[in-house]
Amino acid sequence: MFTDGDDFVVEAELPGVKKEDLGVQVRGDTLRIQGKKTIAHDENASIHRRERAAGQFDRTVTLPAEIDSARVSAEYRDGVLTLRLPQAESAKPRTVNIN
Repeated sequence: MFTDGDDFVVEAELPGVKKEDLGVQVRGDTLRIQGKKTIAHDENASIHRRERAAGQFDRTVTLPAEIDSARVSAEYRDGVLTLRLPQAESAKPRTVNIN
């Protein structure tokens, strides 16, 4: 996770996970990424060794500020999920005029 201007950007490496098996939720200052990874092989295959993990995952991250969930964008390409999370206006610093 890093910042780009007033936005947070999250890049999650999810090799082998299909786009339709991913879910992203944003609420307040919380980001949740969930999904499942399946490994298909022929039903008659004899597996000698497996080093690729499969199954469901669910990760929740607390962000440093509230997010404007209506402006969140997501892109999934080549096994990398990229989320752009704009800060809510209420979370941005304001300049106060002194009388």
